[in-house]
Amino acid sequence: MYSKCGHLGDALRAFDEMPERNLVSWTLMVAAAVQDGEFELGLEIYSELVAIGLRPNEFTVGSVLKGCATCASIEAYKFGMSVHSFSLKIGIEQNRFVGSSILNMYAKLEDVESAKGVFESMTYLDTACWNTMIGGYAQCGYGFESLKLVSLMVSKGISMDHFTFVNALKGCSSMGNLDLGKQLHGLLIQSDMEFSTST
Repeated sequence: MYSKCGHLGDALRAFDEMPERNLVSWTLMVAAAVQDGEFELGLEIYSELVAIGLRPNEFTVGSVLKGCATCASIEAYKFGMSVHSFSLKIGIEQNRFVGSSILNMYAKLEDVESAKGVFESMTYLDTACWNTMIGGYAQCGYGFESLKLVSLMVSKGISMDHFTFVNALKGCSSMGNLDLGKQLHGLLIQSDMEFSTST
């Protein structure tokens, strides 16, 4: 309740007073710290829960990877890589939530090659995963690759949403390709999303 209401200090006090803590309570504290912008604290809590012998689940891993992606430092990148390795070790990297969290972290931290590796190894790819990879390419200046992925997405019959269009238009901008941008604009009009404030 405290963490959901944005009172991290009160949540920490309640956590400190708990006579017994389980994985759920530890995970809630990791998520609360990350949500509150206290990324380093979230990573410390995660490290402590692993050190006492608890096995993180998909929600623990997802929360800590979100913190790594948002923190955007060399230390956070290295920490995220170790969490990725740990998820491989315990066999949860193919969980949809974990896989998309790993993909998102690498894309946000502009490690396109690692993001591509994760993307290609995932057994289940939803629209959000495609958007993350397309956006990662566009963010790093790989406009051609982002648009190539949009084309593959369409050929596979995967639904595009407004994030797909935003990322694809960023790809066009990074390439300076007006013609492709106009084609995307045409698709956007056909999809009835033209006047979305996100695009």
